[in-house]
Amino acid sequence: MLPGGRRPPGAVWLRPPQERARRFYKLKVPSLSRETSRSTLSQLSGNSAIRVAASTSEPRACKTTCWRSSLQARTLWLIIALGLAAAVIAHAAESLPPKQPYDVENAADVDRTIATTLAPRRPPIDLPPITTAWKAIVADSTRPPIKVIFDTDIGTDIDDAIALAFALGRPELKVCAVTTSRGEVGQRAAIVSRLLQVTGRTDVLFAPGSPKRIDGSVLRDKPVDQFPFAGAESDRPRPACVEAQELFRRVIEANRGEVWLVVVGPMTNAAILIRDHPELAAGLKGIACMGGEPTRASVETNIGNDPAAAEIVCRSGLLKFAGTDDVTRRLLVPLPDINRLRATDTPLARALVELHRLWRIQQNTKPGPVGFDVCPLAWLFAPELFTTVAQGWTVDARGITAPSSSAPPIAVSSDMNVVAVHRLLMDTLTR
Repeated sequence: MLPGGRRPPGAVWLRPPQERARRFYKLKVPSLSRETSRSTLSQLSGNSAIRVAASTSEPRACKTTCWRSSLQARTLWLIIALGLAAAVIAHAAESLPPKQPYDVENAADVDRTIATTLAPRRPPIDLPPITTAWKAIVADSTRPPIKVIFDTDIGTDIDDAIALAFALGRPELKVCAVTTSRGEVGQRAAIVSRLLQVTGRTDVLFAPGSPKRIDGSVLRDKPVDQFPFAGAESDRPRPACVEAQELFRRVIEANRGEVWLVVVGPMTNAAILIRDHPELAAGLKGIACMGGEPTRASVETNIGNDPAAAEIVCRSGLLKFAGTDDVTRRLLVPLPDINRLRATDTPLARALVELHRLWRIQQNTKPGPVGFDVCPLAWLFAPELFTTVAQGWTVDARGITAPSSSAPPIAVSSDMNVVAVHRLLMDTLTR
């Protein structure tokens, strides 16, 4: 300041920011401390554009090289105020409205609503079927997702990729982890990694399983035809663990008694868990699998790739459901469904179309993909779509499953509502 209170040439008075905002824009903004105002203005206006010269006993004065810097500071404070207002409005919009007297949220609400709205009607309504139906719907709508570890030999047949995509897309299921089995487990884990990446599900943990069968032998197997889909190793997420058993431990200990192990390949990883870590295996809610062919003396691929492992699982008491080859084979995915995927043009659909193309190079005589591995997943949340018989199994050295009265009972598939399961599958994949 010059004598007489005059300002130096080229200098302007800049009121504290909260005062400017109130005066120029009629906005209420919270008061800022002197130090906060000084540092904020200095940062927003640039190190050299505005120099704040304030004392503790007089209003702060800012010497500026041009009026534009002052206008910029005012504009920035307006943007901040408007941003705060927008955040408040957005939060209010996202808040759930309060429950109203007519809302139905639980079984007690069902009884109350029926008693007050339907019971007084004349002529009277048959209330018990409505009450039962409403309570069943409420129970289903409030059921938490079913937690799943998906153990797969993805990369050879296409049904594993279809099943994993189905599991990721169902709100009734929560995929906690994916593990791989059968020979080239690293290549199969790479396919899982890329599929999780392109679908935006990198939150799902994955790890390769045992490359050898449970007896230590090496399975002589076909190449993993779909491995080119995985792309470069540097471009995809890395496994959460070196080996499946460690991932089993992490997931089961965090969800003891809540997580299902769904096996749609050889049962090697599940059998190692049961044999070497029985206390951990006891923390599973159960095991559901695709495998077996007890209606005829035939070797089904998943069981036949590690018969000794299958025998351990079948004798454990943990196996609760088996989708057999003769039933699950009915779930054909014909060409019109593949064309629906092409037309859907989502990241998931494009990934499945590419995996299908790679599969078709080697499998050019089959009528189309078959959704074998979808069935144990669908059974978890829609068991009414399957007809089952309680049956214990034994597995011989060749991999043939046969009924056994001495083995723990399993819900073995004998039929399914194939049209309903097919619709469920395609509606999920083409969303």
